[in-house]
Amino acid sequence: MQTNGSTVPCTVHRLGLVEYQEAWAEQRRLVEACRADGRGRLLLLEHPPTYTFGVRGRSEHLLLREEALAQIGATVHRIDRGGDVTFHGPGQLVAYPILDLRRWRQGPLWYVRSLEAVLIEALSTFAIAGRRVPGRPGVWVGEAKIAAIGVRVSRGITSHGFALNVEPDLRYFSYIIPCGLPGVAVTSMAEVLRQRGASGISRGARPFAFSSLTPPRQVGAPLSLAEGEGPGGREDGRIHMADHAFPSFVVPEATGMDAVMDAVVAAFARVFPVELEEAPVGTAAAAG
Repeated sequence: MQTNGSTVPCTVHRLGLVEYQEAWAEQRRLVEACRADGRGRLLLLEHPPTYTFGVRGRSEHLLLREEALAQIGATVHRIDRGGDVTFHGPGQLVAYPILDLRRWRQGPLWYVRSLEAVLIEALSTFAIAGRRVPGRPGVWVGEAKIAAIGVRVSRGITSHGFALNVEPDLRYFSYIIPCGLPGVAVTSMAEVLRQRGASGISRGARPFAFSSLTPPRQVGAPLSLAEGEGPGGREDGRIHMADHAFPSFVVPEATGMDAVMDAVVAAFARVFPVELEEAPVGTAAAAG
């Protein structure tokens, strides 16, 4: 990606599993820090099961009532990024870059295209062919969405970012209309590799190995609904849970997520004019 301007120092923070509200508060703090010192930060983390609505999000795109989501351990947040509703959860790599686009004399469209380039390049490391779909921000594999992008740019400073499905439980997506796109399918790196019949894939010396979760369903096929329930099955168009249980989530093997993070960091450094330095793993972003 061509830019006008200098290389910017940027600290990478690998933070592990972080509650959504905590990460959002840290982003807001780091936006102000970036405004003051010009330094970039790249936060890499996972969230517990969480649904977020962007500023254009529509409540009817959440197909399960918030009280029922609480029963399966999921929270809902209405936030200040662009876009509609999406899901975050264990097994999904979330990246929050905090950057001053004015340093490169660039704007939001360039930034979103750059994030897509990072994701496509990172996926190619694992022989997965990601692609853009005109008019639909994010990255797709075939006809299924593998990564969502939702950002905020305030006076040139970015927050929020992208979510790459490494090996989340995709059934959580059955309870929303992802990004407000009816009928869209959602996939993951693990699912793409399973469809190839692979048991894993090596990236240099770092293996990406996935576990044996039950193959997920496409969006629009929710778990264990009683006959006649589901979208269109009740007057309000929502899914209604009965007495069925939802499986507890499993955090994927650290080696697999670490390998994907490595690929994302390497792609980020090639796409953006930044000089990256790594903070100690788990170190709070407030330290850098």
